[in-house]
Amino acid sequence: MNEEDLVEHIEYEPPVGKSDHVVLTWKVTVSVTRTTTKLKKLNYWKGNYAELSARLEEINWDSVMSQLAVEEKWIFFRDTVLEVAKEFVPEKREC
Repeated sequence: MNEEDLVEHIEYEPPVGKSDHVVLTWKVTVSVTRTTTKLKKLNYWKGNYAELSARLEEINWDSVMSQLAVEEKWIFFRDTVLEVAKEFVPEKREC
């Protein structure tokens, strides 16, 4: 569909109240494309948290974090927890 076909049936209506401006009404044709994707998410209800916790305890957090700036600490923490979670929390697919 091209832009010229987007707006159709333009009508000029009488002004509202004592206004000297006309009211315009029109129809806009919109095309919607539906896509179906299956999102992968972690099913946290079925995670093996004993193993996950044990794996996180193996990391020497003080040693790693002491050498990083604040933003780097957050990124390391986030990425590490997500990586370990993917190992011990099963995926589920959502439509």
